[in-house]
Amino acid sequence: MRIAEAWAIPILLLALALLLFLPGLGDGYLWEGRELAYAEAAREMRLTGEYFHIQRAFATVWDEPPLFAWLQASAYSFWGLGSWAARAPSALAGCLFGLSLFFLGRSLHGAAFGLLWALAGLCTLQSQFIFRTGIPDGFYYLFFGISVAFMAIASGRTATGGHAGFAALSGLFLGLVVLLQGLTVLWLMVPLLLSYWVWNGLRPVMAASDIAIMAISLFLTAAAWFAYEFAYNGPQFFQAFSSQPQPFADLAQAGKVSIWQSALLVLVGFFPLWLFVVPNFARQREKDPTDFRRWMALLFGLSLVFMVFTKEPVATMGQGLLLPLSYLAAFHLYQLLVRGTNIDLTTWVLLGVVAAGIGGSMLVMGIWLGYYPWHIVAMFSDVFLKTALEGPSQYTGLEGLAGLVIILAVGLAYLMARRSTLFPALIVLLVGSGLGFSLCYNLVAARASAQVEGPAASFYANTAKEGKRAHPYGYAGLGHLYYANAKPSAVPVVAIDSASREWFLADSLAGPTYLAVRVGYFPLRMGTQHLEFLAAKGGYRFYKKWPGAGARARASVRPSVRTSVRARVEPKASVDTTADTSTSAGQIISK
Repeated sequence: MRIAEAWAIPILLLALALLLFLPGLGDGYLWEGRELAYAEAAREMRLTGEYFHIQRAFATVWDEPPLFAWLQASAYSFWGLGSWAARAPSALAGCLFGLSLFFLGRSLHGAAFGLLWALAGLCTLQSQFIFRTGIPDGFYYLFFGISVAFMAIASGRTATGGHAGFAALSGLFLGLVVLLQGLTVLWLMVPLLLSYWVWNGLRPVMAASDIAIMAISLFLTAAAWFAYEFAYNGPQFFQAFSSQPQPFADLAQAGKVSIWQSALLVLVGFFPLWLFVVPNFARQREKDPTDFRRWMALLFGLSLVFMVFTKEPVATMGQGLLLPLSYLAAFHLYQLLVRGTNIDLTTWVLLGVVAAGIGGSMLVMGIWLGYYPWHIVAMFSDVFLKTALEGPSQYTGLEGLAGLVIILAVGLAYLMARRSTLFPALIVLLVGSGLGFSLCYNLVAARASAQVEGPAASFYANTAKEGKRAHPYGYAGLGHLYYANAKPSAVPVVAIDSASREWFLADSLAGPTYLAVRVGYFPLRMGTQHLEFLAAKGGYRFYKKWPGAGARARASVRPSVRTSVRARVEPKASVDTTADTSTSAGQIISK
């Protein structure tokens, strides 16, 4: 039995994590925004050999640490440039996250609790988005969670000795978070410590020596980046760190979420965990002898506050919620197992209603996507997304099977709980929900990215094969560098701000230049003698800018018109017959 607990359960958890996160990992295209921002930084790091500086469009980003770029660059070395390699580190983080929760849980309450905690952390829809996209959030969950766990142990209420070692480990993993996402982690860690101090009756959280050891460990780990920069760049590094505008800084950050989006994120993204968290708070008799429940309750509340009221990337898109939600849900379920009681009928009814709502919605929307996609497209208000999704798709209607899997998992779990013991029913509930969400992601995400990002990605890759230049216009993006595998010499300085109108007017590029413009954003209201409209595909419009277009625009566009670049009507195609047309529009767009 000991051998089974020591090896069989971790192996099965690893197999489940691979099943949840690896299938279809490299399908589709990287999403313009956070995914491409990190993927391009790793590509440029490997290309230039600058492993201590993050670069985007080959311009240094001073305030972003390099740890995640190191991981992605290593993946590129093994598997080459592509979506699979860019997302592989996140899938690895998912596997390590599940194993870490099991071993931590086993050390706190036993193997059964460790298994429940690991399954709760792996089998949610939010886990799919975190551990299957090329963003550092997965490693944030892993490092921050382990750091909080060791800090709770070092607080003196979960162990009787060896506090210094746990404090050092907590500082080590917190330093890894700093290397991953910078000093923004302090936005959550400092309030967490202060909140626990107040809740603990203003008694010291840790011994002064343990706090010092934790701080030293944190500093030494983070110094792997800061010390190098300071040694080679001196005090100028800290000045640039705090004051220099960062190119494409917004692309690497998640946007602010509203209260309604936050509520939807919790209800759907963390199903079924939140249904078991509410009883955990309501039933105060469920005391945690390790005091870990108090830490997780505080982390849950602070994460909600930061998610709604701040714009920091560590506090948005549910980051910070998965660890406390999974623990609190697993703890409540474990207490039921210890007492030998079942989930009450009210919770089962609520669980069934919510599962029917989520699964039923997925089932109906899957059928609509396959047979009536325009009904789904009409729900979007963004013109670009609406136009992109109106194009030809590969949806078949089978996407709704994911919702059916979730409904069946809840129904089967209920029958098992009524006819046998509760523990197997909980395994079926959690694993079944995870498989349903994984199937949903596999069937929808890759096809959606092909519709939205595919036209521009193909355009950039094809123009690069022809030896031509292509740039985004009207939006900040990095796809023209990533998919073209651009070299530093091929990227002019003006390309750093290719979304600006001044770049178009500069005429600093010799020869024709190709432009990818999103729907609803026409570059200039001007005569198109030097601007050729090539084609429309998905949510993009493609143009060819001939030399002299900038001069033509400066001479022909009135100042009042220059302030507005939006137009409702697409321009008619116009070709300058005096220019070189060795590469036709059809060759580039249709490849």
